[in-house]
Amino acid sequence: ECEECPTQLMTSGDDKIVKIWDVSSAMGSDGNTWNWRDSPQAQKLRNEGKIVTCSRDVKLLASLATGHRMNVFHVTTVPGNPGKVVTSAADGYLRLSDVEIQAFTDEGRAPAQPS
Repeated sequence: ECEECPTQLMTSGDDKIVKIWDVSSAMGSDGNTWNWRDSPQAQKLRNEGKIVTCSRDVKLLASLATGHRMNVFHVTTVPGNPGKVVTSAADGYLRLSDVEIQAFTDEGRAPAQPS
């Protein structure tokens, strides 16, 4: 298990929302349970360069309403600025967002980070 490997993934798309996922469970097996990602079929797809995961392997951590009016093409973190992301979209704008302030979960706004 790699302790330095990133375990969060950001996605974006037509819904104009950036989603932040925990993919740590999709990164390997604990050796005690069988799952599809460890099957020969999944291995074949990985060998072909396709990403293999199951919905139960990832957990939605938070969503971020970007303010874009059209689909978001790209999201990236801002180096040296934890919690900040930049998005670009079909509306022609770049937007800087603060995940710690603007993100929300299914239960509502994300809690403030401790100082």
